[in-house]
Amino acid sequence: MSVKVMGIIWDHFPLGGGDLLTALCLADHAAHDGGSIFPSVARIATKTRQSPRTIQRHLGAMRECGWLVEVTKATGRPGETTTYRIPIELIPQGLVG
Repeated sequence: MSVKVMGIIWDHFPLGGGDLLTALCLADHAAHDGGSIFPSVARIATKTRQSPRTIQRHLGAMRECGWLVEVTKATGRPGETTTYRIPIELIPQGLVG
């Protein structure tokens, strides 16, 4: 869990609602540098009380706008998940909002 990454999400993430909740969940799983994020879609859905399809849509939107970078892609084997990172080095730290 990274309070630093969660703070960055609270201060800078441009979307609200379920998108924000998904981003905060990912930050909760992140290392201090924004990396090592690998919860399953099912885990994120359960934790945020959203459907797996909604989580997939949020992850796609986050990747598309640069808030989430895919590090390794799951091959589909049981128990394997995609690993992500939130590129905190690209987010202006002095800005709020």
